[in-house]
Amino acid sequence: MSQESESRRVFSASEIGNYVVCPEAWRLKYVVRGSFKKVDETNEVFQLRQDWLQSADLSAQLKRYARIVFILLVILVFVVFLIDRARWLRSRAIQDAEQSSSS
Repeated sequence: MSQESESRRVFSASEIGNYVVCPEAWRLKYVVRGSFKKVDETNEVFQLRQDWLQSADLSAQLKRYARIVFILLVILVFVVFLIDRARWLRSRAIQDAEQSSSS
């Protein structure tokens, strides 16, 4: 077996999830193999976790709202295009009718 294939590492889904949430904690846990001290959950830790969760929820909600606004804008542009196209066709038909009646 070559050294390249031996050095490759397969990452689990939980490791990837840990990295997405906090890359520095992932690095300390899996790369440096640092040991974490268990800390009793104090009021401050609980409040920090709650703040982080509220921030993550707000971020997800804003992402949903942005998606809705984007979809509504696409629909609006499409409707305006159709209205403009209908006006152009109507004006074209009127011009053709005027030209045929004057001939």
